[in-house]
Amino acid sequence: MLFNSRSTANYLVALACNITECQPYVRKYFSKIIVLPSDWLDVAATYQTLPDKGKPKDPANPPIARTIYGK
Repeated sequence: MLFNSRSTANYLVALACNITECQPYVRKYFSKIIVLPSDWLDVAATYQTLPDKGKPKDPANPPIARTIYGK
């Protein structure tokens, strides 16, 4: 039996949203990974805890929104 498989997948999605090279894959597989509303909340909460890695932040369009919505 697998435990915490949803949490692990959600963490990887949040991490991938912060890595420019991984963002196309997040767009491609987002609907397969995020199935429940709680998954989306977990990804957003986890993303907020990640370090900035020196990237400039645009408060109107954070990387997670650009990755998921393509804006």
